[in-house]
Amino acid sequence: AVATAAGPRAGEAARPSRGDGDVPFFLSEVRAALPQELFVPDEGQFLQYVAVDYLRIAALAALGAAAIPALDYNPLVIAVYALLQGTLFVGPWELGHQCNHGAFSSERWANDFLGAWLH
Repeated sequence: AVATAAGPRAGEAARPSRGDGDVPFFLSEVRAALPQELFVPDEGQFLQYVAVDYLRIAALAALGAAAIPALDYNPLVIAVYALLQGTLFVGPWELGHQCNHGAFSSERWANDFLGAWLH
């Protein structure tokens, strides 16, 4: 039973307002519904994501270094390369951001160190 914008259903108590759009659930309810292993940092898997992101960036850089001169520095090719490379660089930035939430390690210093390096 969920309270609506019109108020609670008959016979139900009103839920407290969160003050941010009155979503029909609380974050604690969502977290409780998910498997707890999702909230345990996995440093190996996290570092694998970092490595894969930088390998993709390096592969595109190598392709760009070969293709851009071969295509006579075509402005459209350079623009497409910049768009793709910029998109790929969002990956390490996002992983650094997640370090601020403690997603990398249970040790704060490790999250701070890797997060600063990725940013």
